[in-house]
Amino acid sequence: MPSTYDPLLRLELQATGENATTWGTKTNNNLDLIAAAIAGQSTLTLTSGDVSLTTANAAADQARSGILVLQGTLSGSVNVIVPTQSKTYAVVRQTTCAYDIIFKNASGTGATLPPSGNEIIVCATATCVGLVGGLTSNVSTLETRVANVSASVSALNVQLAAVSAEVSAVKVQVAAVSASVSALNVQVNAVSAALTSTNNVVSAVEVRVSAVSTQATNLQTQVDAVSVLVSALQIRVAAVSASVSALQIQVNNVSAALTSTNNVVSVLEVRVSSVSARVSTIQAQVNTVSTALTSTNNVVAALEVRVSTVSARASAIQAQVNAVSVLVSVINALNIRITE
Repeated sequence: MPSTYDPLLRLELQATGENATTWGTKTNNNLDLIAAAIAGQSTLTLTSGDVSLTTANAAADQARSGILVLQGTLSGSVNVIVPTQSKTYAVVRQTTCAYDIIFKNASGTGATLPPSGNEIIVCATATCVGLVGGLTSNVSTLETRVANVSASVSALNVQLAAVSAEVSAVKVQVAAVSASVSALNVQVNAVSAALTSTNNVVSAVEVRVSAVSTQATNLQTQVDAVSVLVSALQIRVAAVSASVSALQIQVNNVSAALTSTNNVVSVLEVRVSSVSARVSTIQAQVNTVSTALTSTNNVVAALEVRVSTVSARASAIQAQVNAVSVLVSVINALNIRITE
């Protein structure tokens, strides 16, 4: 397969296995063209009309160069025609005569260089724009706006000066009004002093009338309180009298109850004496039985000792009987052997 070419910078794209003996040379050529696209320089001599940048595959050309130097004496406007691929150019304008130089492709929107100075041209497939020119235009617009603001500030300063003069005049009027107010305050203070004296007399009379009224009210309150206390005292006296009568009845009842209780207590004392005598008799009988039980226990203990002694003797006799029985058995056995 033969080599092809990159559409942007027109570099040679070698096919696999191609150019076995020239591969390095072609690669170095591509690297040189890439360097030219970044920092390479081409010089154009312009006069007027359309000037197309040269293009070539895998060879040096004007359209690949990163820097374009424009020279010549212009006799009219010039259109610099660039390829329709995207590319950025740093343009140095060294021409004479202030005609327009426009960078554009065969069809599309172009970018006009400033009358003097340099420019950065960025071209897409159908449009070219100038970065420095746009910035210059923006700066010019900004300068115009700054000038307008400055004029507005100057006009505002004039208005502020007029307002300041009016404020000074108002201050003079305010000072005059303040003097009039001070004089009026003196008159108001005099009237106020007179009113204060009259008010003091009226206040003193009102205080005395109020005090007398308060005393009369307090006296009536005390009289009402004494009347209430007398009524309450009468009620309490009647209640005490009734309580005394009721208490007398209760005393009489208690006295009668005590008499009856004393009679009952006398009968109970006789019965308690009889019961006490019976208890003493029973206690004597209990003591007698206890003594008899103690004597019986002693006898039982003695019998137990004797039974134990007899049991020991019987055991000894049984042992002796067992021994005699053994001896008899032995003697019988000897007799049998002797007989045999």
